[in-house]
Amino acid sequence: MLFRSDTDTDTDTDTDVYTFTADSGRTFTAIDVGGPEVCALQDDGTLWCEGFTDSFAAPSGTFSSFTVGSGFACALDPAGAMTCWGDDQGMGLTTTPTGTYTEVSAGDLHACALDSLGEVTCWGWDALAVESPPAGPWSSVVSGRYVSCGLDGSGVAACWGEGVGMWTASAARDGLDLRTWTEFRGGLSFCGKDGTGWGCWSDTATRTYDGMLDVFPGSDGICTLDTGNASCDIEPDTDGWRETNDAPAGLYSTLSVGSAYSCGLSEDATQITCWANYGETSGE
Repeated sequence: MLFRSDTDTDTDTDTDVYTFTADSGRTFTAIDVGGPEVCALQDDGTLWCEGFTDSFAAPSGTFSSFTVGSGFACALDPAGAMTCWGDDQGMGLTTTPTGTYTEVSAGDLHACALDSLGEVTCWGWDALAVESPPAGPWSSVVSGRYVSCGLDGSGVAACWGEGVGMWTASAARDGLDLRTWTEFRGGLSFCGKDGTGWGCWSDTATRTYDGMLDVFPGSDGICTLDTGNASCDIEPDTDGWRETNDAPAGLYSTLSVGSAYSCGLSEDATQITCWANYGETSGE
């Protein structure tokens, strides 16, 4: 179905690079990276998944959306019914909640889903953003490494989970808690977009991207797209953001950041390129 290459196609780094190609005549409409897993949705609704270290097969059927967490994934079919699969890790990660949903987001050992009434259901390890999510209605929900966040109808973000006070305090330092967002994404850090650009925060650091075309936080940092060119900062610490391997040369239409790998979708949406987040550069 798809072609996989372990050859390093990036002459600037010694890191692993993988390429995957859609079925003949098909394009990818979405990609998501978790731990050592990547999944992509094709334009006919079929889902494809691959593990960089172990097999990670997608379920059969057609789907409208999906999400990849740490060793597990969930997808919604066109009617809103959910399917989860992968490594349950003894935490109920693949125990699919009953009901129908409009949105699902998998994090690191937990996941949350949004129903048509704007209420949130979370499952997985109780310490990680599962117990007592705030009452809605919410317009969006995002699960990260330690916490989950939702957007209310006015675009204000609220978060819950382990150590959430550190995240709240971090956002407040630069006034990010006062901004209202039209788009919201998350992982190790959370990023919102408003009329002035993107604002991102973790439990220790903040960053703004007021001129960037698009920003993609994931389970191990942030990558950005500016007119198709990708740049990445991985793993915030007390001093800011640590540089990591950038994407191999090429133009991308969207990105996804995982805990070990990041992936980009080509502008024609037919090929996914994935690269290791860390690796020695040539000459070091």
